[in-house]
Amino acid sequence: MSKPLAPPADFTAVPTRAGEWLGSRLGNFLAALFVPASVNRWPRIGALVALAVLGVGHWIWFFGLKPLALDFEDWPKERAYLDVTREALTTGKIPFHMDFPLQMTTRFLAIPETMLAPQALLLPFLSNSQFVTLQTCLMFLIGLAGCWQLARRFDWGAFTLLTFTVVFAFNGFITARLAVGHFMWSGYYFFPWMLLTVLRLLEAPGSTRRIVEMAWVVFALFLNGSFHLAVWWMLFLVVLALVRPALLWPLGWSLGLAGLLCLFRVAPAAVTFGGVHRTFGTGYPDFLVMTQALAMRLPYDAPWVNTPWINLGWWEFDHFIGLPALAFTLYFALKPRPADYQPGFNRNLLMIGSGVLAVLSLSVFYALIASLPLPLFNTERITTRFISVAFFVAIFCASDRFNREASQLPRTWQALAVALLLQTLIEFALHSNAWRLGGLEAAHPPSSYWENADTLRVHLEEYPKEARYKLTVAAAWAVSAIAFLGTLVAWWRARPAPPAVAPAAA
Repeated sequence: MSKPLAPPADFTAVPTRAGEWLGSRLGNFLAALFVPASVNRWPRIGALVALAVLGVGHWIWFFGLKPLALDFEDWPKERAYLDVTREALTTGKIPFHMDFPLQMTTRFLAIPETMLAPQALLLPFLSNSQFVTLQTCLMFLIGLAGCWQLARRFDWGAFTLLTFTVVFAFNGFITARLAVGHFMWSGYYFFPWMLLTVLRLLEAPGSTRRIVEMAWVVFALFLNGSFHLAVWWMLFLVVLALVRPALLWPLGWSLGLAGLLCLFRVAPAAVTFGGVHRTFGTGYPDFLVMTQALAMRLPYDAPWVNTPWINLGWWEFDHFIGLPALAFTLYFALKPRPADYQPGFNRNLLMIGSGVLAVLSLSVFYALIASLPLPLFNTERITTRFISVAFFVAIFCASDRFNREASQLPRTWQALAVALLLQTLIEFALHSNAWRLGGLEAAHPPSSYWENADTLRVHLEEYPKEARYKLTVAAAWAVSAIAFLGTLVAWWRARPAPPAVAPAAA
């Protein structure tokens, strides 16, 4: 007898099982991304490593491995600063003066935007191009560490950490600024640490350690040459204190300590530029330009923005984040808070501060403050920059609000969120590609701000008749050094007492 025929093979079984397996793995991946770190910390650790590799790789690619001329826009000035600092380190001379005026003076130590942080000690061993790349990568890693601390403090999942850090670290504000030579803007990556000290001080206003820590971050900004960025944060703190008067005492103490710590930068600048009259420039002329700055990816060659007061290149307005990130920030930052949402910080107070800075970044709202004889605050002529602090605080509030709901979202919405984050990454990559410094140098002539921008070389020079300036420098540095030692002692003495050990049972 012949054997019965075998039933036809089910060719749909394997694809079905494969689809189920893929769907299961995708679901597990999404669950791991959105689950709080208190449930599973490893996805967030993986996100941290991925962000570190991505950020360092981005900035190495942005500046390129080939030597840069650093003759584009403001880069000749920054190149001169680095040359003078390198010469001072190699010769052992104090860089009181240089032989070419920059920022209307030859007094090098009176210019508060020069970088005097410890990593400057590497300048004798590196070219200017190498140092610029190293400094930016280092500052990015410092900013990433601050993002990590915020994520740990508020139990953010991996996706929240990724979203917050990507939008903060690679947006158009920092890439466009560094492209045109605003090297001191690398202090932007201190923002997470500044916010962290604000949150800690709000939690414990009477804590000496919190007061000192905030002063230290302001000091770090000044040490990095990022004094403008410090002023924006001080303005934010003033708004918080005005809204919540109980903060006047701790914030006043913190800013007072910061003033002593930063006196080595402020006092020489005051005796040099104290009589210089500054005219107000502009903010965003209207909401349309502000929206374009956030949502539209424009290149360096975009038309200049004509305002009733001054005409500026697009880099003074650029804060590109793209539509998905803009919608995410506005929706979750402004979304009504449910009764069971306890963020662990005064969300309304932070959003008020953010809103005030956003308003001051518009039109001429800041012009009156700029006209007052307020040291540091009257140096802010272009207030579009205030949006950097305003948006950073808003994206933080939005990220924390989103994190409370992330693990409960349907898998379809989680997959959509991942896709939109990938789109944002691609948009940032395209924006960075358009603003890469090597490409801009190749496509444009040297800066027109100096007649010899491509060959400008600045050196140390001795001016013996500058006794008042030199005495100011010496006294200010001495006061700052004493203040730093004093804050170290105060911070150490205010450390919490170790927990008492119960006596052993007999």
